[in-house]
Amino acid sequence: MYLEEDVKVLEPLFQMICGLPFADITSFDLLESVLSAAEKYDMPGALTILKMCLLSPALSDDPIRLYALARRHGWIPVAKTLSSRTLSLNIYDPGHRTSLRSMPTEALLDLFILHRSRRDG
Repeated sequence: MYLEEDVKVLEPLFQMICGLPFADITSFDLLESVLSAAEKYDMPGALTILKMCLLSPALSDDPIRLYALARRHGWIPVAKTLSSRTLSLNIYDPGHRTSLRSMPTEALLDLFILHRSRRDG
């Protein structure tokens, strides 16, 4: 059987499903690739581990992108935590456009409402 993913994606994924220690996932792109593979191969245990990785300090430099990923997967409690981490950011900054475009509309509206309510409060 041939797998499309490369070793950088498969190694942490296989370590997760075997209960072995794995290196911290410090790249959003790697997280997204491993998550995609876990979904593709129907690995709910690995998905649970990856959901927790979204809250890792190693990935904290782009909370908008992490929030978008959590919302795309329906991980609402994680998304709420991540949305609070976006409050120190100017979500209207052009540098965040790519992350904002990747969000479902409802998630984007929720984020704008959160920022607006905090600003007004």
